[in-house]
Amino acid sequence: MLKQILTLTLFINTFLYFNLFNIPTAQAAYTPPPNQKKPPSNASFGSATTRGCDGNSLSIIIASGNRVGQTISTHPTFVWFIDDNQPRQMEFIVYEHIQDNQYKKVYQTTKTTTSGIMSFTLPNEENPLTPNKIYVSQVTIFCEPNSPSTALSDLVYFEVVNVSSTLTNQLANVSNSLAKVNIYAESGLWFDAMKEAINLSPSGELGEVGVNLLQELIPYEKETINGDSDLLRIERLEQFLLNN
Repeated sequence: MLKQILTLTLFINTFLYFNLFNIPTAQAAYTPPPNQKKPPSNASFGSATTRGCDGNSLSIIIASGNRVGQTISTHPTFVWFIDDNQPRQMEFIVYEHIQDNQYKKVYQTTKTTTSGIMSFTLPNEENPLTPNKIYVSQVTIFCEPNSPSTALSDLVYFEVVNVSSTLTNQLANVSNSLAKVNIYAESGLWFDAMKEAINLSPSGELGEVGVNLLQELIPYEKETINGDSDLLRIERLEQFLLNN
């Protein structure tokens, strides 16, 4: 009789844990959206590089470099990696693509770099970004503050997309970050999935969930290489994975 009671108690506790608290046990695969855009065909904005200030270390935004990433947030979160133990002045800027090769700066801030993963969310007090417009997020590190020519930049394109009723219903039924990562990843919402992944990771690290997302992104990046710069960027992302 005691054994039956213990077995029933274990069953009830297990049921409550996995159902009432809705804790997922696996991470869903990242699936790029079928309508994902290429950057503007005449894009020559900025001067992107992924080399660090010493010529060997890495400095790179964790996102697609040859496709326009998607987010449902009008104040999205961006994640980048710094492989440089020396604190340096850096600048984070968001531009709106107007037309042809014209861009308008919509946000700018300065920070001091820290080694490892850094992230930044556009402040809520700033004007929201507009759905269905293409933007550029750019990270610039000043290797020598008195020598602007030594500044190194990395940039990615992204757009804010409208939230579907299906996605709204899915999100309404979950409350933890891993479940949200799964939903966002399956919906092709890279920046939203990465934001939730960062919530699960130790400070300064991408964490297991974030690393898994990047591992899933790279094969799609290889399918859509537009030139040598894309290939170089993929090599930098793969190098980052080897060290994490």
